[in-house]
Amino acid sequence: MDDSETADTVLEAAFTAADDRGTTLVAVRSHRPALALPLGRIPIERVDTAQQDAVERECLAAQLAPWRAKYPAVPVDTLLSHDSPSSTLVGASHSAQLIVIGSHGRGVAAGAVLGSTGLRLLHQAGCPVLVVRRDQAPKG
Repeated sequence: MDDSETADTVLEAAFTAADDRGTTLVAVRSHRPALALPLGRIPIERVDTAQQDAVERECLAAQLAPWRAKYPAVPVDTLLSHDSPSSTLVGASHSAQLIVIGSHGRGVAAGAVLGSTGLRLLHQAGCPVLVVRRDQAPKG
């Protein structure tokens, strides 16, 4: 999950799919921690990101709250990753029934083209991928 304008559309599709399948929804948020310039050469695994991770978890929880209320029968797990969104989702796809992602298409022509995350998932995912377009407005 990100903070884009398609987030609610993606969440609606994901909660609906999980509800229809009677399965747990795993909401994934991938973020690269901000590093001070002098720390730029230190591997991310060695940097303390607890405060940034807490902020990201709070943002994800706030995004999920209205959808959890609307779909109380859908169990929700969360996954916070420091890896790229595409790597995180490809990894998660091997134990998933479906991956639901949004398309950030910009403009008429660009809206028909997938971004790098979508393309990587379509080629490497271990399960079906549902791409939700920006113009598919939430029904609720």
